[in-house]
Amino acid sequence: MLEAINDAECPLAGIIHLTGCEEASGVESTAAELEDRLQRSVFATFHLLKALAAQGASDDTVRLVVLGKGGYATPYNSAAPSPSKAPLFTFARAAAEEFADVQSRSIDVEVEASTENIVSTLLAELRAESESSEVAYRGWRRLVPKIESFQATNREVNAPVRIRHEGVDIITGGTGK
Repeated sequence: MLEAINDAECPLAGIIHLTGCEEASGVESTAAELEDRLQRSVFATFHLLKALAAQGASDDTVRLVVLGKGGYATPYNSAAPSPSKAPLFTFARAAAEEFADVQSRSIDVEVEASTENIVSTLLAELRAESESSEVAYRGWRRLVPKIESFQATNREVNAPVRIRHEGVDIITGGTGK
């Protein structure tokens, strides 16, 4: 495959990763099932990008598009998000930072999405001139994450900090700006 990719007459423009669209029977119930899904999704993509980087397969930026079903939580989800999709979407987000010649995008569709809907969504996103690297479709809604500034009141600033037992807390803004 790498020989074909290095063909100067047909340079690699992008990779579309579809294993996130596999029909799942629910959440993986064993460590072996989760490991198998990770091997076919995250690790396979990582090894391909690593091999491309080692061969210097392209002078141009390679577009990595990861497509999955039901991986992002949104206010419009009809089902709980699939935890097994998180590593694939997270890897896609990090790939652009780790591999200099990779531009990545994650596209998440509803679990119930038909093949026709998935194909039309993929084609629309490939044509889109969007700066968002993450997008979720729920019905006709195109959802992108957005970070907004928050101005705390004095009361909120002076409130005691509550850290949950066995929880995850993200602390940001340490520069004071």
